[in-house]
Parts: sequence; C-alpha cells; structure tokens
Amino acid sequence: MASVLETTDAWWLVHGQGEDPAPSVVAAVTSIRNEAATRRGMWVRAAEVYGQDLRMFGMPVKGVWDERVSFNVAANAIDTMQAKLARQMPLPSSLTVGGDFLQRYRAQRLDRFLSGAFYAAGYAKIYPQLLLDVLVFGTACVKVYIADGSVVIERLPIFDLLVSEPEARYGTPRCLYHRCYMDRSVVLETFGGDDDESLYGSADDRRKAIFSAPKPADDDASYMNSSRYSDQILVYEATHLASGPKATDGLRVIALSTGTLSAVQWKRTGNFGTAFLRMNTPLAGFYGKSMALDLGAPQDEYDKLSAKIQVAHDLMGGSHIMVQAGTLGKTKIDNDVGTIIEYNGQKPDVFNPQPVHPDTYAYKDMIAQNMLRYQGISELAAQSVLPAGLRQASGRALNVYDDMEDARFRVAHEAVRQFHVDIGWLIVDACEEASEAGEQVEILAPGQGALERINWSDVQMDRREYTLRCEPISSLSQSKAAKFQEVMELVDRKIFMDRREVAHLLDLRDIIATRDIETSDIDIVDKTCALILRGEPYPDPDKRLLLDVAYDRARRHYNKARVDGVPEERVAELNEYLNKIEALIAQMQAEQADAQAQQMAQQQQAAAPPPGAAPQPEEPPNV
Repeated sequence: MASVLETTDAWWLVHGQGEDPAPSVVAAVTSIRNEAATRRGMWVRAAEVYGQDLRMFGMPVKGVWDERVSFNVAANAIDTMQAKLARQMPLPSSLTVGGDFLQRYRAQRLDRFLSGAFYAAGYAKIYPQLLLDVLVFGTACVKVYIADGSVVIERLPIFDLLVSEPEARYGTPRCLYHRCYMDRSVVLETFGGDDDESLYGSADDRRKAIFSAPKPADDDASYMNSSRYSDQILVYEATHLASGPKATDGLRVIALSTGTLSAVQWKRTGNFGTAFLRMNTPLAGFYGKSMALDLGAPQDEYDKLSAKIQVAHDLMGGSHIMVQAGTLGKTKIDNDVGTIIEYNGQKPDVFNPQPVHPDTYAYKDMIAQNMLRYQGISELAAQSVLPAGLRQASGRALNVYDDMEDARFRVAHEAVRQFHVDIGWLIVDACEEASEAGEQVEILAPGQGALERINWSDVQMDRREYTLRCEPISSLSQSKAAKFQEVMELVDRKIFMDRREVAHLLDLRDIIATRDIETSDIDIVDKTCALILRGEPYPDPDKRLLLDVAYDRARRHYNKARVDGVPEERVAELNEYLNKIEALIAQMQAEQADAQAQQMAQQQQAAAPPPGAAPQPEEPPNV
C-alpha cells in the first residue's frame, strides 16, 4: 500500500520525516499560485476599476491615469462605503457565564486589556485600509502575534495570501500560504541569529540560505526589481492546522527558495493566527465578493460615454457660420467693435449644433445614479450633503436618518463586528501561547487622562467561563448633539437628577476638565470602593469629602455588592467604610451643633445689660 508521502506533496509530513521542507513549500506555493491565475486577474481588474497603481501586480499602468474627462464613480461609491463603515470601530468585550463578582471584575479587566491591545497595536490606522481591501478585493486579513512582549496586529494584503481552491471549497482550508517580500537585511536580523527552538537548522545554514536567496523572478519581478537600491527577497510562510486537539501534524514553516528558516509546531485547530473580513458570505469557496468588480462594467460604460461626449464636444462644440458658396471668403471672425463683414447674395447664418443628444447625457447620468443606488448608497451620502429638510435638524433626527441609511448595510456591520470578535480571540490565543512559553505580555491601556499597565497574567481566565462579543461602546448616540439631547431627555424624565451624574454622561471634550473637577467626589468614592472589592488597602474617608454624596455613593456600591454575590468579607469592609462615613457625619453634626450653641450663647450674652446698669422700663402692652 502506498504511503501518504508517495501520493501527495504534504510538506508538513516531509518535515516530520526529518527532511528540509523548503523545496516542498516553494513547490506548493508555486503550483497553487499558477492555479490561482484567474483569481489574480480578478484582483487586477478590481484594482483597475478603483484606480490603483497596478505595477505591484506586474501589470502596466495603462488605464490608471487617462486623458479622458471622466469621473470614477466606482471609486466614489467605494470611498463612501468605506467612510460609512469606518464611523464606528467596535471592540470585543467579554461576557461571563454566570460567575461571581470577582469573575466579572476580571472580565472587565480583560476588556481593558483587549481594548488596550488594539490601541497599542495602532489598529485605528490600519482599520480604514482593511475596509478598502474588503471593498476592492472582497476579502481583508489581519495577522495577530506576540513580539517582544507586545501584541502585534498586522494587515496582510489578500493578494499575498494563497489557499488551495479545492481544499477551500467549503471555506475552511487546512493550509494557508503567505508569500511576501522582505528586505534581505531584515530577514538576516530576524532569522540569522543564535539558535533557538523556533529556528531551523544551524545559524550558519540559515545565513547561507539568506545570502544566496535570489531576487524575485515571478510575474511581479519587473516591479520588485525595478530599483537597484532595493534588495527584496521572497519569503514563504506555510501553516498547516493541527488535525485535532491532540494531533501533532500542525506545523508553521518560514522558508526561502534556498532553505528553511523556521519550523514550529502549530497546535491550533481552527485558525492560522489570522482573521478574515468578508462583507458577504460566499456561496462557496474562500474569498468574498468584490464591490469593485460589481461596479466594473457600469464604470466602463460610463467611461466610454464620457470619451464619446468629449470627442463630440471637441468636434462640434464651437460656433459655425453657414454661407452660400462663393459669396464670402473664408475670413476669421474677430472680436473688434463695429466690425464690418461684406457678403454677396444670401446673408451668412450662425449655426450652433448640439454636440450630443440630450438622451445621451441622461443615459450617462442614469448609469452613475444606478451604480450608487444598487449598492445602497444615496447620491446625497456620496456627496456628503444632507437632505434639505435635515440641514437644521436635531441630533436625534440625524441619528434616525443615519439608521435608515445603515439598514441596507446591516449584514456588513455584522460582518465587521464578528471580524473584531475573531481578532479578540486571536489576541487571547497569542497571549496564552506566550504565557505557556514563559513570555510576559503587557500592554498600556488608555484610561481617563492616563495609561494603565495591564499584564496578561492578571486578566487570564478559563475559556469555559466567558465568551467574547461586540457591543456598542455606549448606549447613547455617538454624535455630541444627539448625545446632549438624549441626556437632557433623561434629566427631564428624572432618571438622572444629580448634576455630577449628568456630567459623567456628557463626555464632551471641551468640558472634560471641568467635569473631572465637578465629579471628583464621586470618583474618589468609586475608586475607594473598587479597592475594597479587590481586597486592596484603601484610604479612610475624611472631612474634605462631601460626606452626604460619599455616603449615598458608597451605599449604592454596598447594595450592588450584595446583589452581585461579593464575598462576605468584602461586603463587611464596605459596611465598615459606610460606618466610618456615618461617624464623620455624626461628628460634623455634633461640631456644628456645638458651634451653633456657642454662637447663641454669645448672642444672648451680648444682648444682656452690663452689670450695675438700671433695668430697662417695661413697655406698655399696647406698644
């Protein structure tokens, strides 16, 4: 019976036999890339529709810059859609399965860790580029890994990734290949150092492979080798998922055409360390649907009509003078005042022909309108113009208008939320693997006016105790005008009465400093109660607090802790904190009563007659 190695080019099994997997990996990537020529052609077409420089695909720049007077309606629609989706960047949050207060507190810290990881990785900068990738090419991808104790979220261009189309028939391939260009010096610095468990072979062999790696020779070589000042080499990364939780066939290989640089076991069974964003789930296969390709045919028709109209205006766009043959010499018309034109016979006639029939203009405009309409984008949104009736509308009315427009893109918004949940799980996977390897992962999470250091070991939880989801950052509106209106409605309904709570909700940038001072009495009580609930040392209350506000706030924390099932010793500490505030209130009331008694005694003493003075006569009753 034939073995597996005799019937298939399984590079991950070649490595298991003790052979260098680089030749098998390069052969697999080359074969799959040749099979994906049609797919690459679709990406080139999508980039051309958007107006992208095609040299990165090894294609000429023809069609990107043109002398035709035309407008890229497809690019306008894509940019408008990108702006709509980029208005919100939902971040994953954890939801505990039941659990007590400590589990929920740990989950809150995990939320801060995840949001800090997105912030520290600079995700806000690559997020718009990811949206552009998915709209133009149909699929966007990010890779998550740990480098030097920090979380890295890296965008991977989809045209650098490869999957076997037959293997990805159901959208879940078992192998993912990343073919990318790297500077030779960077590769040498990364993989040419001392030996460790993740590197393959000896340092001398790796350095030899790096120095001997040739420059690219594929169809995009003309672009990558266009400058003698660059030294780019092709690097191949191949990942094979483990076949099961206990399987050992999972493998990640990083190789050059001249040798393997790294080979490590890949224990994950469900992901390659990458998350993929697709606006619409494909009917079959791995790649999503491209919006640029949908708009390609009408954009071509729009460009063709623009070219015809331009030529027609060049030929027929001026005034013509019709004269009878032989009655007037061919003389140019000048612009002098009182010019005399002599003619014989019939008077010359000025003829202004219409360059193009009005229906042609209407047809061209209809194409542009339909390109936007069929994608669910209004012409007003594409032009960043509000309807006439909403130009003086309230923030709430504008939110309703936005919600009506976004209803068409609900599936896209849900795909974006799930994409960020997937990234959140990748961060958890990477941090857990780094922790098992003894590497410490720490991030700086933005807080109120400062950054907070959070270590993964302080927030790690059992996966069976929580899940991740994406929820709106706030139940209030995102725009300042709408948020202010909604908070005022809550105040009118007497849901919030205290001005400090209102200041907490109105998180407006221009009043943050004043708000922070105004709410400091609440903030210090909240911080103290949090220290008590975590079992950490806390400061005693003092007379400088607004004790009535402090007591009311601490009382709410106390009742909330009892509802949440906080351990009894922590509840007792909260009760003790309340007793200390009560004691201070009683002390200050007693001091105030003593002060009032002394003041009254002083007033009575001042009103009494001096010693030896004659008593004042009593006034008649009727006075």
